[in-house]
Amino acid sequence: ESAADKPSAREFEMAERLVDSMTQEWDPQRFHDTYREDLLARIENKIKSGQRHEWVETASEAAAAPRSGNVIDLVALLKQSIEKRAGTQPNAHKPSLAEKSAYKKTTARKTSGRKTATAASRRAGGGGRKRAA
Repeated sequence: ESAADKPSAREFEMAERLVDSMTQEWDPQRFHDTYREDLLARIENKIKSGQRHEWVETASEAAAAPRSGNVIDLVALLKQSIEKRAGTQPNAHKPSLAEKSAYKKTTARKTSGRKTATAASRRAGGGGRKRAA
């Protein structure tokens, strides 16, 4: 690394002071593990009810459970956006397989059975332009 990539002594000292000012002594009493408590309460309820394999949610738990917000179908919105930009309608007529093949037959390019000398000679391993080695 070059000297320009490394922090200067002043920058390093400033960073240390910033970290020191934000550092606190660890106090586990400040944090509360609700997941662990909820899990232990469920286990206790299961033991008390005699159930071994299936959990049945009580009415009070169902009422206390947080509900998710409005769920948006992003795929449907994306399709609508694409259709809107393309100027198409969602229920627009789509050509059938027969219509597609009829279109292909009428618009196909006509080619002759003759091949160009250059292409034929390339396949034969002969002519065409030679490249300098």
